[in-house]
Amino acid sequence: MLVKGQDSRTLIGVVTWTKLDKYEEPIAFVRPLIESKGGAWEEVRDPEQEFPERGQVFWPKATNAEKGNLFHFRAKANGIRKEGGDDFMLVEPRPVFEVLDLRWVGDCEQVRRALSSGIQIPSLPPSKLVIWCKGGLLVGPIQLAIGSGGLATLEGSNRARISCFQFSDADIQQFAFEGITRSIITKPSLGPPQSFVDWDDDRAALKRALDYAVKHSAHRSLEGPKQLIEEALKSLTKNGSSADNLLEVYRLTRSRSLATDVTQLDSYAAEVIAALRKHPKVIAEFEQLKVAERAAARTDASDALASERKQLADLQEERTAVARELRDAQISLAETETLVRDQTRDIEGKIRSRIAEVLSDTPALLANVSLLKPFLGGTHKSESSVETSVAPWKRCATKISDFKGLRAKVIPSLKAMGVPTTAYQPIHAALAGGLLPVVAGSRALEALLAYAHVATGGRSLVIQATSAFGDVQDLFGRVVERHFIPQAAGLIDVVRAATKSEGLFLVILEGINRGATESYLLPLVKSALRRTVEISLFHPSAVESTDPYKTSARIEWPKNVLLAATLIEGPTTLPVAPDLWSDGVLIQVDLEGTGGVATGLGNETSEIDHLSALLGTTPSFDNSEWIQEVAVGAHSVAGQFEGGLRTLTNDVAVIQQNITKCVVVPFLASIENEDERNAQIEVVKKTAGNSVEGWIAAARRRIS
Repeated sequence: MLVKGQDSRTLIGVVTWTKLDKYEEPIAFVRPLIESKGGAWEEVRDPEQEFPERGQVFWPKATNAEKGNLFHFRAKANGIRKEGGDDFMLVEPRPVFEVLDLRWVGDCEQVRRALSSGIQIPSLPPSKLVIWCKGGLLVGPIQLAIGSGGLATLEGSNRARISCFQFSDADIQQFAFEGITRSIITKPSLGPPQSFVDWDDDRAALKRALDYAVKHSAHRSLEGPKQLIEEALKSLTKNGSSADNLLEVYRLTRSRSLATDVTQLDSYAAEVIAALRKHPKVIAEFEQLKVAERAAARTDASDALASERKQLADLQEERTAVARELRDAQISLAETETLVRDQTRDIEGKIRSRIAEVLSDTPALLANVSLLKPFLGGTHKSESSVETSVAPWKRCATKISDFKGLRAKVIPSLKAMGVPTTAYQPIHAALAGGLLPVVAGSRALEALLAYAHVATGGRSLVIQATSAFGDVQDLFGRVVERHFIPQAAGLIDVVRAATKSEGLFLVILEGINRGATESYLLPLVKSALRRTVEISLFHPSAVESTDPYKTSARIEWPKNVLLAATLIEGPTTLPVAPDLWSDGVLIQVDLEGTGGVATGLGNETSEIDHLSALLGTTPSFDNSEWIQEVAVGAHSVAGQFEGGLRTLTNDVAVIQQNITKCVVVPFLASIENEDERNAQIEVVKKTAGNSVEGWIAAARRRIS
């Protein structure tokens, strides 16, 4: 039995009942069923003895609880013990994925066909399921529906892309509850899928397969769906075994048999039509139809002829009117030409008279050189005619495609720059999640340069932010006397080169709090990260037509250019706009001490493979749901950040600590009302511990 002061226990249990408390908040009670001990799961044999008084665990704020559902959780000793209450409280709840064993039906495709028709499944669990098919493949999670006759079928929506996993038998646990044996996956999350399947109806699956086949077939002719599918399947099997490729292989394999059936049906249809054409009644119907069609065609032709004649008459009238207007215009043009010739002769005479007058007096000639320049001839090359040539950057020979390769390279680089080795995790997680990493500390810039040395082949650009930055255009340059003058760092040239290049590039805004971030940085973040609007640098008519930057009046931030920033401390710094934390995270690299003596980076660089999954992440909320209680506005950015962290680690403690440090801390540090801020800090301390108070104090020195 767990007593107050001991560590909590990891269990899986079932929701026995739910209700609303006196504050209209949902609460629930969960009966523990199995417990994790030494890496194995054992049955909780006497819940009443181990979890007094009712053999239940109390769940406050049970938003997602439904009776009968299974949850993975920790049982923590209840700090506030009431008479007749429960000794334990549920924390860190996560839904448990139940396994429906249909291996007796057959492989993945046989299971799909059976569920499409409906099969009897006694005691169907209420939650989403992972279906266990023959061959060890687990498909899901999916929702089954019980129809008429008690048959279980697939739910009608979201069947086109269902995830597939491979788990060992040890990861699937069976236990009995209320006379029913239930199977579950004991892992807290399913992890990334190994492949996908398309369990939609035949018509939809065949359409997707044919669309893919037509798009990727070597011959785009319409020689038959089966041939297109065969060509696409042959080509696709050469492209590797990613999860998306396996989904297309599944669709094409399934549709190949459907296409064969369609071809056979076409031959049957041709035979039926040939037989019907010889039937007397059909022949009579054809004759009547021919007579009706001839009459209709004759009527349509007469109507069309009348319409064409009317249009021809209208065109003749228009032609006569246009010819009349043309004659009038020619007369007017001749009169204008005569007038212009007379005026030209008069102007030429005045110019000759003025030149003769100037040449008769040398001092006057020198004083009137500016007048004579247009008549002296000669040409000169305008500065604006100089073309800028922006070459694409070269790729690095060493490619990184997984977490192990990234870690092996980035830790030595961080040590060489004197930065704590854990700094790369939140920096990479922010960039992978589509967020702005804002790094603070005495070696903030070194941390980003060390990351660029490994992830972008050393390609980076540092822009020193100043108090003169008033809007986003100041980062790129300004129009002066109808010429665009780039900003000294050359950001505009990096953006132009990125459109011609592969591989990543890191742009670092050094000391963003020297300027007003709400004026120049927030608009850039919306364009670079949210990609909602283009960046307008100047109106196209504001520069000469020969200006080499004229085509860059409107630019779109390239996807292969990453954006990061640093903070500085001092009396000249400005507060950071609180809205920045809706798209960014704060990374304080010196919270845990320094990283040692810097020795300098070597010449060997590397870069992340743009085809890898290291930067292509999706949001995850497995370990950030609790943020809604303390920082509602930070929930979305926490999900993006967690998705990036999952490319590096599955350690729940590491993920939660990074979310607290980098997402919750700047959000709370931006609260100006001291009472409100302190109240929220007390709430967070219950989950993150007392250290969070020091983290927030350091953050306020840097962003307030």
